[in-house]
Amino acid sequence: MRLSKNYFLNFRIITIASCFVFCALNSAQAQTPEDNNKIWTAIGSDGTVDEADISKVFFDRSVVQMGRPLVIVNSPAANPAKANVPAAQKPAIILPQQSQSAVIRYNVTPVDGLFAPTKRTQPGSNGFGPQLKLRYLAEGSSAQVAAKLIEVDLTTGVETERLLFNSNNPPAAAAKGYQVKDGLADCGGSFDFIRKAYYIEVTLTVSSLVVNSAAGIQMIKIVTGICLS
Repeated sequence: MRLSKNYFLNFRIITIASCFVFCALNSAQAQTPEDNNKIWTAIGSDGTVDEADISKVFFDRSVVQMGRPLVIVNSPAANPAKANVPAAQKPAIILPQQSQSAVIRYNVTPVDGLFAPTKRTQPGSNGFGPQLKLRYLAEGSSAQVAAKLIEVDLTTGVETERLLFNSNNPPAAAAKGYQVKDGLADCGGSFDFIRKAYYIEVTLTVSSLVVNSAAGIQMIKIVTGICLS
């Protein structure tokens, strides 16, 4: 009888311990739809501008921008209602700065959506992984917005480019104003905030030779997209 009681007691202890381990693993790996909706997001004006580029950009609420699109003021003959508008109230044409680019960096902090399971697949097949999604402006001659998510290794200090975005890749149809576009997704691995850190580096490029050239950022997201791996 004593042997039987000890056997059942040990069995209960093992069973309870197994349940704790199973629940811990599930809580660490399971993702709910609510977790997937907790996406890392930043507004453009929240970034840190490179010290050498501070004078090249301006901030307007959620936007950080370099250069301004060309504003054409109708002549008085074409629009008599604007014939007596004071010069100070007319839209200004502002030339881009002499320098052609400005760099802005955004710190990436851990949120639940970054740990959504990724689907590792065979080469050439569809899978799912993180990707950059930007609301950006790239209007006029030579205007371009490029972004990359960079991973920094705590032990070695090595920096690795994980995610890429380029407003010219693939070439987008000519559009005025801000628009939304996705970068390339990456199925190569997951985020590891214990041994690594992450930041996004954005480069705004405009032409210094023409008036109509402007680039800007209003919002950046890290979302889950379809990739080839």
